[in-house]
Amino acid sequence: YGSVLNACARAGDIGRAKQVFKHMQSSGIQPNVFVYTLMAQTLAYCGDWVEVEKAKKMLTDAGYSVNDRFLRAQLLSYAYARPREPRRAEAAFMDARA
Repeated sequence: YGSVLNACARAGDIGRAKQVFKHMQSSGIQPNVFVYTLMAQTLAYCGDWVEVEKAKKMLTDAGYSVNDRFLRAQLLSYAYARPREPRRAEAAFMDARA
């Protein structure tokens, strides 16, 4: 599933990535940090920071910590959003430093 999600991320295909993610979960496969990060990257390049924040909540609810790559995707989502979200980006950065 990771390879398919990676391809979706590179293609910017949010719809397909969400389908693959849901199929993975319905098949009983628990996503890991890598999978959550790939989802966040896919969403980030489309500026969908709301969905990236949802992915972050799912990641932390699953017991994982946000890593540097996930943080990068989160910050990118705020940069690509229209309008941009500099305050959210600053808060996420400061939270990661804490």
